[in-house]
Amino acid sequence: MNMTRHAICLFILLSFQGANAQQPDTEYVNGLQARLQQKGVSAMMDAVQKNGWAVPYIPSQWHVEHVSRLDQKQTDGAAREFGDALAKQLVSVAVTMQQLPVGDDLYEQTLKLCALSDWCSSVDGYGNVLLAQRALDLAAVGVARLVASPDFPLDKAKQLSARMQPSWMSGDSGMRILNNDAGTTIFESTDRDTMEKTFGSGQRLLAEQRNPQLYVERQKNAIQWRLMETPEIKANLSFFDEPNVSSAFAETLVNNWNRNRHSILVEGLQIQTIIKAQALAEFRGDIGSFPTDASFTGSELSKIKEWSEDFFKKHQIKRVVTPQGSFDSLGEAAFAKAWQDYLRKSTVNLAELPPQRLNLNATAWQAYNEVKNGEFLDHDSSQLRHSEQSAKK
Repeated sequence: MNMTRHAICLFILLSFQGANAQQPDTEYVNGLQARLQQKGVSAMMDAVQKNGWAVPYIPSQWHVEHVSRLDQKQTDGAAREFGDALAKQLVSVAVTMQQLPVGDDLYEQTLKLCALSDWCSSVDGYGNVLLAQRALDLAAVGVARLVASPDFPLDKAKQLSARMQPSWMSGDSGMRILNNDAGTTIFESTDRDTMEKTFGSGQRLLAEQRNPQLYVERQKNAIQWRLMETPEIKANLSFFDEPNVSSAFAETLVNNWNRNRHSILVEGLQIQTIIKAQALAEFRGDIGSFPTDASFTGSELSKIKEWSEDFFKKHQIKRVVTPQGSFDSLGEAAFAKAWQDYLRKSTVNLAELPPQRLNLNATAWQAYNEVKNGEFLDHDSSQLRHSEQSAKK
């Protein structure tokens, strides 16, 4: 796109103050992309929040090819190009989230990523929710780093943490977005198992269409197969056509953008970085600090020594053994002891606690340890690192 076209697109976008009043058209979407590419994610979000610009509906590439009306296809294609540009820009944002020192700048960047996630997910589009997930994944890195710093106000970090469980993570949202993208009701239940069964049925029926022998084999063992075979599934088998992904392939948003990956929504949009960041925030809020050394009574030390000599030293296993269990480090043991001491004092019946609460110390320690070692990474950065390491082997 040359500078003259950039200027025209920006003029159209800047004059479009009533963006929420109508569905964004192709020129509006192109203007939004021009703003993004010239000013960057942060400046674009400043303008979005100031002017109330609407996010376009971003379908999958499959939707553009199979569902989009002729009069809508150009706008849908432009929206996908905008989403692709945004996904690529977020790669550099991931580096920023690792490099910014803990403080107000990191806080503001994290806050802006939360706003970006909210903006993207304000429309039920396949691409919208994947971008929302990516933005929130990056925001979780900021939350973890802020929480792990004793000097940063916990209340400000917890305000960000509270934004980490949006409604679009629910099965209801996933079903709605998938059906929107399919242009018909393929999924009839928000139950995760049922959604996975529906998707698995579609994949099997597609495989049988390509290889009739598979159908013959299924008929021979009909009792073992209970596929869902609705007219909507059968009429849209290509919806279930996903590429085989090798272990060397980095499962990043940029790499997957033009691939058919509806299964991501079927499997659920929970984000592991969020789970770890929230556990760390909860731990710091309840304990008040991050213990790095565990103190034990004389009898406890005797038991530790007994266990250690009896098994771990015998087998030359380097572990820290405590009454709470065995750990890879004294810091991990300290987290476990502090948490169990806290639960005993604050909880009437430990047996009634859900597992994630009872064992929260393990998740909190993982987050804390990763932050301190510079290894608390967003999903895509982790995937890229793993892919690079695999390539070297």
